[in-house]
Amino acid sequence: MEIRNIGVLGAGAWGTALAISLARKNIPVTLWSRRAAHAEEMSSVRENQRYLSGFKFPNT
Repeated sequence: MEIRNIGVLGAGAWGTALAISLARKNIPVTLWSRRAAHAEEMSSVRENQRYLSGFKFPNT
């Protein structure tokens, strides 16, 4: 079975850790935040500094 894309709703510590774990296994994943400014910040710095600092998002 091919996994096409996983969506993780909630960009807190747990959601971010789950998304990073999946991405490290080469599974396409989209991390959703309820605040647009937070999503933009995570996208620009490639890390969730607010809830899980020190863990960079894998390159995709």
